[in-house]
Amino acid sequence: MLAITALLAGPVPPVSADTPTIAVDGICVPLRTATITAPVQEIIDVMLVEEGAQVTQGEVLVRLRSRLQEIAVERAARILEKKEFDFNAAESLSADRIVSRERALNAEIDLALARVDYEEAEHLLNERTITAPFDGFIIRRYKEPGESIDRMEPLYALVNIDILTLQLFVEPDLAARLQPGDQIPFTATGDLPPQQPVAADADPADNPGDLQRLAVVEFISPAADPSSGLVRVSLRYPNDDHQVRAGTRVTAHLPAPPATTAPAAATATR
Repeated sequence: MLAITALLAGPVPPVSADTPTIAVDGICVPLRTATITAPVQEIIDVMLVEEGAQVTQGEVLVRLRSRLQEIAVERAARILEKKEFDFNAAESLSADRIVSRERALNAEIDLALARVDYEEAEHLLNERTITAPFDGFIIRRYKEPGESIDRMEPLYALVNIDILTLQLFVEPDLAARLQPGDQIPFTATGDLPPQQPVAADADPADNPGDLQRLAVVEFISPAADPSSGLVRVSLRYPNDDHQVRAGTRVTAHLPAPPATTAPAAATATR
């Protein structure tokens, strides 16, 4: 019991070099994606970022035409200022019993309504300034300045690749050997740079440019897919250096079942 408790409390070690493994192909997807849309129907005044730009949460991306809303805010601000003056005057006169308490109450209600009108005008103005909901990269731009845009029509596609999720579909006997927290090595292929510098006289065949990484098992589906019989497994990979691209094909190396139960078509590697 003590050994089991210690295992659950501490980090789960990765698959060792001596552990038989089975290669399973999958794909990595970004943890956060968003299609940034227009909250109102309006003319686009300016679009401030291009495709490929890295943006931060709260950064202004788009400004819609807003002159009428700016005028409405100015008008509401002046009315609010007047209602505050009337309320303060009515409160003072009511305290001195010069005006009735009813008149002071009406002034208080007028002030509250003026504050609501001002907040509404500010909200309508702020809707014309569209900001990034989280840090990430702009991967697509749908519109240009001067175009008319409808409510909920897309402006940008935003993706955050600081954390990637590896999606695998595995045989049930492989899934049974995994648990949340397990560290699984994987290789991401493509035009990515090698993880370690390569010597000038090194054989290119010894360093194909793949990245050897470790991802952590985050979710194992309790149900298999009815059509394929496979189990979905999600692994989490911190990608702070952005060296692994979202959408890249990956090969994870999962602990192989015992030889007596391993699928006939599967080949275990060391």
